[in-house]
Amino acid sequence: MAFQLADEMVEVGFIPNEDTYVSLLIACSAEKTTGFKYAIEIWRRMLAFGVKPNPFHFGLLLNITHNCGLGSPTSLHDLLFPSEPLQFLFDEAETTDIQQKLHQGPSFLSSMDISDRESLSTISNTNDENQHQLISSEIIECQDKSRSSELTSEWWQDPEDIRMGHLLKNHLSPFNNASVLKPNMSYKEPNLVSLRMPNSPAERLMLLGGIPGVLKHMQECNVLPNHIIFNSFLNVIPQLSDHEQALIHISNICQVKPNIQFYNALILRRLQRRSKQEALQVLDLMREECLSPDEYTFSALAKGCENRQDAEQLLNEMTELNLKPNQKVLEAMLRNAFYRTNFPLLSLICESYKTYNLAVNKGFLERIEKFLLDIRSKILAMEHANVDNEQYRLLSSSYNRFQKFYNRWLSEVSYAKRFDQKVSFVYDKPDLKK
Repeated sequence: MAFQLADEMVEVGFIPNEDTYVSLLIACSAEKTTGFKYAIEIWRRMLAFGVKPNPFHFGLLLNITHNCGLGSPTSLHDLLFPSEPLQFLFDEAETTDIQQKLHQGPSFLSSMDISDRESLSTISNTNDENQHQLISSEIIECQDKSRSSELTSEWWQDPEDIRMGHLLKNHLSPFNNASVLKPNMSYKEPNLVSLRMPNSPAERLMLLGGIPGVLKHMQECNVLPNHIIFNSFLNVIPQLSDHEQALIHISNICQVKPNIQFYNALILRRLQRRSKQEALQVLDLMREECLSPDEYTFSALAKGCENRQDAEQLLNEMTELNLKPNQKVLEAMLRNAFYRTNFPLLSLICESYKTYNLAVNKGFLERIEKFLLDIRSKILAMEHANVDNEQYRLLSSSYNRFQKFYNRWLSEVSYAKRFDQKVSFVYDKPDLKK
């Protein structure tokens, strides 16, 4: 519907502008199955109309790359190998001229005859030529190091495919200059041997030329990368620490140092793949950049606390930074306590409300009450089934002990209708530069 309205707008004489294409890209993000394909077509049309993208357009494009697919293999084929050049609503004379100037791209599986400097150059919208050359050489050096590493697959490839031995070298190399985004661009019919549908966000990113290709296209559009762009890059690269470190290195080269939101998202990524130690190492990276952890930092780390010992360690680390745990951090731990039926962890969470003089709210108590009700129902079901094994005895005794503790705790803890979720400092704000 949004695309139809845009076509009608052009037909009646209105000229699309930047806001028009922002709206169209937002509409693409709603199409989870084929939104990425539509976004590429919209981008081509935007360039054909002479509308230059801005950082917001690039941010939307990367979000679509992460969340949306290309549709069927047929739709991908039509996107890359159109039977006729795209018209983009030009008149007949302009269309004829475009057809004469149509650029035929390289074969789908062939290597592009371009230099490393061209394919790996990054953004630097500055007139200082020496600085631009320095940035390009830095990225080339980083790429050379990655080639000499033990990774034998493309940097973007899915880790599961690597473990299964499905290595696809140069699989999408024809796209490493973001040519797929250019209007009136077509490719020669490929040799379809070993060709597969790009399904993961990292593979879809490679259709845009990978990180180097996107940065090069931003340079062509005179757009400087910002924190939003690199935070979006973090969502589409593979779940491997080597690639995350490379992204941090490239962001520093582009003079866009990762911010607190980037590191918080990095913590969550590493916890999602159960790399708890790597998640804790993010705190060291933040200290190196003199960034102070915020409520979302420790809330993210709290989601990785699987037992009472993990939670105590995290709370001690906050204390060492002169940070006072808040309700948001403790409630993040609460999810793990419920999921793992971990009564010792649940007891520590309740005790922490008293230790740090925090007031509980109605929602917190309702969640605990619901959890206890579910456990009690489970115990009764086991009793009705005459179950008397180790699991039943452990669950029943743990429940009874916690119920006694909980009743006593309710009479001792303070209550509040509203509560502050901001991180508060016990003493002075820590100086992380020391």
